[in-house]
Amino acid sequence: MPGPGNRSKAAKAKKANRAQPSGSVIPRDAYVDDVDHADGWTPVVNVLCQFFELPDMTTRNGLKKIHANFDGIYKKLDSAYQRYIDHDKIKGGIVGIYAKMCVDSLLRNRLFERGLLDKLVPLLSIDSTRFLALQALTLITQHGGATIRSSLALHAPSLAKLADTYPDDPLLCDLVVSILAHSIGAAVEGTENNPTYPRVLKQLQPNMALILDTAVRCITQPLSNRSCITHGAEIIATSTPFFSYSYQKVPEATKLLVAGLRSKEWDTRALCLGGLMRLHKSVSEEDTRQLDPNRLIQVVQSQSTPDHLIDLMMEYGHTKCDMYATLNATSTFTEAIMAYPQDRDLHKLGSKLARLILSTEFSIADGYYEALNERTGRRERLALRERGGPGDKDAADVLDIKFKIMRSKVGEAADQARRAIERNPSFAYYHYAVSLVANHADGLRASKKGMKCRDITPFIRFQLMQRAVEHAAELGLEALQKAAHEEGGEDGEASKWQVGVAFLQSALEDAKKFLEEAPPDNRYMKNVAYWFVLLTIVVSEKVSPDLREIERGISTLATADDFGRLLGMGSPKTVLRLTQETVRRLYKESVEKYANVFDRAAGGKSLPEVEAEKGRDDLAAWLEDLHLDCEDDSEGVHVHTHVKSEVKEEKMKHHPKVSANMVELYRCSHCGNPSAVLRKCSGCEKTRYCDAACQKAHWSDHKKPCKAAQTKLT
Repeated sequence: MPGPGNRSKAAKAKKANRAQPSGSVIPRDAYVDDVDHADGWTPVVNVLCQFFELPDMTTRNGLKKIHANFDGIYKKLDSAYQRYIDHDKIKGGIVGIYAKMCVDSLLRNRLFERGLLDKLVPLLSIDSTRFLALQALTLITQHGGATIRSSLALHAPSLAKLADTYPDDPLLCDLVVSILAHSIGAAVEGTENNPTYPRVLKQLQPNMALILDTAVRCITQPLSNRSCITHGAEIIATSTPFFSYSYQKVPEATKLLVAGLRSKEWDTRALCLGGLMRLHKSVSEEDTRQLDPNRLIQVVQSQSTPDHLIDLMMEYGHTKCDMYATLNATSTFTEAIMAYPQDRDLHKLGSKLARLILSTEFSIADGYYEALNERTGRRERLALRERGGPGDKDAADVLDIKFKIMRSKVGEAADQARRAIERNPSFAYYHYAVSLVANHADGLRASKKGMKCRDITPFIRFQLMQRAVEHAAELGLEALQKAAHEEGGEDGEASKWQVGVAFLQSALEDAKKFLEEAPPDNRYMKNVAYWFVLLTIVVSEKVSPDLREIERGISTLATADDFGRLLGMGSPKTVLRLTQETVRRLYKESVEKYANVFDRAAGGKSLPEVEAEKGRDDLAAWLEDLHLDCEDDSEGVHVHTHVKSEVKEEKMKHHPKVSANMVELYRCSHCGNPSAVLRKCSGCEKTRYCDAACQKAHWSDHKKPCKAAQTKLT
């Protein structure tokens, strides 16, 4: 790291100092004059590196030498720091050397153990060292671990006040906001109930409104650059779970999040929507309202259903509505239970109950019948498995799975459903049971496959559809934010962005279909409408200030609320409900006020539409080294067992125009499931599938075009 032309003078000074007799007054080191005359911090650091004979810290070999001699090097530097504690340039230069060492994580940790922050933070209050200290902190937070970053978060109030002191200095504001984003982002790790750094959060709590206000003012100043805006948005979005009260004091922070939903960058849209959802979590209610069949009977008998709801049900088809299906199931269930004491036929009872379960959500009451087997003397609860027919096995599994779901043993129900799928993969109820699991990837795959099954009732179809909306939406938001985070917050692999967008578009398409096709009294209509409103705003190419594009969702919500009040279920203030209410209320004002901020962050740039072939190459790169050992020659089905690609990663900084053709590349050609791990047909090398089961199910449709494509290739 030493600069040219100074080694001789520094070496002589070092030699002269060593020659001083014991007990004499040690004069000022000769290198101090070099430091005093150095113009800029780089020359200052060079002088110090030369004098202390430090290895080149820009190379791996140099850092290894630092490791090997760390104690001796630190002792020399710290002695000089303490000796010249009143010399700002020397203190700043030594701290600058420490900052460069922090590129290496192990050296960084050792320096922090020895109190690097205590040396660095005081330099912020000195005019001559302020920018050096900010640049050092920026470097450290970029390379620092969560523990170090969270420790720096304790100084966030001081950093915020520093930016407030110099509001017209865009460089200073940029550095401060960058440091705050990395340090606070680490401090808010964990969950609301189990934060990773509770002590840090507690100390931040009384100052969070100040920090948010600083972030807002730095973002919105006329000269704010891309770095400042994106880091500022990150502060505002990631702090919402722990400091929701502070946002009431800084309403502009929430408006910036709303405006960010229309950013020209996908990760910013996802970041802002995630932030808005987390903002409402602490004041939200669980969506646990259940239908009371007695209330439904009372409503029907009293003929208290409002005329506009009756008209909607008649238009849809009264017998196809959920209220009718539930009433019919209640009546049939009662009849079946009453008949059993007379005929003592558990098989007949089980068959009826299994059919009811497939027709409506509130189909059977909790409990079970069991009979005494006169031959064995054992009590039996299920006679369906005794018969052993295909239909009996499915009915028996349906009863078992429903029982486990009613007992809140969803994991066990899903496990049994997976085993049953091996026997009968075309039975939709099994896929529905799997879709109830918490894992969004498994849930979405099951939902999409289930909707393609032959054995499916309208009730199960719409249950799978609403599950697909939730799973795909959550996966899309997660994929977009993860892609940006992994690439340093700005860039990401093109395929990761596109798969994230494919998830969101899939969720929006299923939401539209649900609103158009599901019974108007479906109790999940509200949840799907919430997603429809939010996803339309996030995904659509254009959204009007008056939000006319979501009118269908708003009217559907009003109707769903009316049905909820009628049936005594109400409209719980869930996270999704509160989020879409906030977005609808603030959208026009927020976009008019802050859209230019996010446009400035994008620099007026936009990416061209991604071509289909390019999308295939990017996906192949993502799938590199994935293996799938499955072939079925008897059905003409072949799946690549190894996917390779020599295509270089394509980085995407701005909101891409994603074509319909490109998005299809990330969906299974059979069930439509969006996924980053689809397998390509080895015949035509165009269609893609979740697995061999989907490819086999699609073979009758794909066989002819596949062979035609192969002929064309040859």
